[in-house]
Amino acid sequence: MTRVVVLGDTAATRYFLRQGLSIQQLEFVGLATGPDRERLAYGFEYGSAASRFKGTVEVGADAVVLAGRYGRGGLRHDTIPFLDMAASAGEPVKPDVVVLAADWDRPLPGWLTESAPRVVRFGRPTSVAPEAVVVPPAVGWVAGEIAAAIRPLSAVTAAAVLVDGGGVDGDPDRAAALAARGGAAGAVVDPWSAGDDIVAATVADGAPRAVATAVLHLAVEEPVEAAAVVRRITSAARRTRLDVRPGPAGGADALGSAGALVDASAVTAAGRSVVVPFHCDVRTLEAALACDVTTGLATWA
Repeated sequence: MTRVVVLGDTAATRYFLRQGLSIQQLEFVGLATGPDRERLAYGFEYGSAASRFKGTVEVGADAVVLAGRYGRGGLRHDTIPFLDMAASAGEPVKPDVVVLAADWDRPLPGWLTESAPRVVRFGRPTSVAPEAVVVPPAVGWVAGEIAAAIRPLSAVTAAAVLVDGGGVDGDPDRAAALAARGGAAGAVVDPWSAGDDIVAATVADGAPRAVATAVLHLAVEEPVEAAAVVRRITSAARRTRLDVRPGPAGGADALGSAGALVDASAVTAAGRSVVVPFHCDVRTLEAALACDVTTGLATWA
């Protein structure tokens, strides 16, 4: 059993809690939130573009109680105590993993980290827990996995991803998230590694969406065929969080999924250019990646 403490109440950490409840080897032993704990209850129950929480949420003075059916784990009744971060060294919480929200900017007390060999963080590392394993941005992670699958066919010489929408930091409502089609305040550029010392970029239009619809562009050293590219991605999908749809796929197909959906019917390869469209529910996928690293199923540099 892996004992987990979660610091921070954001959409990402609530998605992480929801997915973690379906993993039997995870036990949540502490949660630090802001003073508005009713916001936690509302956000936990309704704050998902995919579906409502299939259970009940009760917030008390000292703990939040989550009860219901969670995945294949059957019935669970989790009482997660609220943490007092100013507590003395006698605090009995002894986690194996500490999970930080992206906006968590307070130092981690020794009594919390002395027993935790791993710190997992949503968002970019800061001066707080610089040794933390950072959950990779969903779109860049997917693009990197696809590039890695294609590299045995030919070395990648350049890469970029163009994205329609990105993750939302607030509590996404299904109707509002899917209806959001407004202009962006400006493009958001996020770097990621395409391997072979190639630093690629994700360019998003910045407008919030429940699902990111993306197109990966790769320049390769040797010409490849589209059918070979699809076979390589399909093979990689057996051991990672990729899913390949042989027919036309849309963003709604990826809504609420902990994997990324590659539209195989739209993959093209012409000369040394490869184009791979895909979709992913950003928050749900990032929560799944956080669960993978928390349970030890995955690691990232």
